[in-house]
This record gives sequence, C-alpha cells and structure tokens, in this order.
Amino acid sequence: MRRFKENGGKVRKAKITNLNQVAQDCDLIVTCCSLGARELLQDKEIGPTRGQVIRVIAPWVKHFYFYKPKSGMADYSYILPGTSEIVVGGTAQKGDWRTTIDDQDSTKIWETACQVMPVLSKAKKVREWAGLRPSRDNVRLEKEIIQVGDKKMKVVHNYGFGGSGITIHWGCALETAKMVLELLGCQASSVNSRL
Repeated sequence: MRRFKENGGKVRKAKITNLNQVAQDCDLIVTCCSLGARELLQDKEIGPTRGQVIRVIAPWVKHFYFYKPKSGMADYSYILPGTSEIVVGGTAQKGDWRTTIDDQDSTKIWETACQVMPVLSKAKKVREWAGLRPSRDNVRLEKEIIQVGDKKMKVVHNYGFGGSGITIHWGCALETAKMVLELLGCQASSVNSRL
C-alpha cells in the first residue's frame, strides 16, 4: 500500500454495490471482493465455507500437523504453530453462513487435536473464532472487458480462494499484477521488471 501511494495511488473507502459507481473514475477495476462477488458481480458460484478454530498458548509446538480425523470428528484437522499462539482447527462447512461459535464443533476440534497430540490438553485456550472462507469450485483469476454503463471496462478478477488463500495469495497477486499491466498496454518485459 505504501508503494501504491508513493506512486500516486489514492485510496477511497466506500461500499460498492454496482461497478457503475466507480467505472467513470478509473481505467481498470480489480475485483478482490470475496463473498461480495455474489451481489457485485452476480457470481452465483461463490459461497461461504464456514471455518472454526481454537487458538491456544502451547509454545512447545514447533511443527505443523495436518491429519485426517476419525469418523465423526472435525471436517479437517490441523495444528499450526505461530509466533505466540497455536491455531487448532477446524471445520470446512460448505454453504454455512454462521459466524458464531458452535460448541459441538469446539468439542470435536479439541478432542481430535488432543488425540493427535495429547500434551495439548495442558495448553491454555485463548479464544475461539469462526469465519467464512469465500469459496468457488475454481478460483476466479482472469481478465475481461465488460460493459459497465456506457463504458467498456477492463477488469481483473482475483477471488474465491476458500481455505487456500494463505497458501496461494502471493502467486495470485503476482498474476493479477501482470494482467493489470497487460491490460494497460505494458510490454511483457516491462511487466516482469515491474514485479
């Protein structure tokens, strides 16, 4: 963001419900609108995948664990060490819009993690969290020209990562930047040198 602003970029915060609201003020639109794509872009392929996790203090955990739970346990399971807290998860409930903590999910997540790593039962729980992952069958990472009002608008789409955003966001951001520069008429060599 700092580099964007240093190069003359301006940031304006607003709720956009229609691309017409911004089309006259710009030459190109990048859509990173997450679940908002359902309304803004009429994308019916995007929907929520509810994820619930537990954060604990367990400084002895130094490795990442991904494991297939036993029948009846959490949807998919992992133990992820961080700098100060460990994330224990979780759920992947497609089509579920709830962002509240589900006590049954909490129990399943915790019991599964403690089966894999019994010493976690001594960890101090810090908080629980539930949120929505914007999911599509295929990530929408593409460029197109669309009619917005009376203007042909250059658009680059970059959304729909589901639970994979943490692993693929950097590559998708680079690809988005390349598409933006291509749509603005930059040479291929210029595209690579700018990234």
